[in-house]
Amino acid sequence: MGPLAVPRAVAPLDVSERGLIIAAGFFGATIAVAAFDCSKAVRQSHRSWGRSTKANAYIMMLWVEILTSVALAILAWLFLNGTIPPSIGFFVGVRTFSLSVSPSIG
Repeated sequence: MGPLAVPRAVAPLDVSERGLIIAAGFFGATIAVAAFDCSKAVRQSHRSWGRSTKANAYIMMLWVEILTSVALAILAWLFLNGTIPPSIGFFVGVRTFSLSVSPSIG
């Protein structure tokens, strides 16, 4: 057994067509929910901007959360399609990124 810093190669993930169809269904449902969330964020941003022309912390955190969630969704989809190969660095990076953005996910 070698050192922990040098992991063995990760076997490629073989995603079946059925698995991609299921993932696409969940991805579509997530996009539908995200559309409603974004419409609410637009209304809140517009209302907040009407009260004060400065951006407040809540509105900035709201849009940063939406953008990071989109980034994680794109990474997940690219991984499932095989564009991004599996690696320990990718998995640790995505997990660390998701925990730093949304601690409630973990």
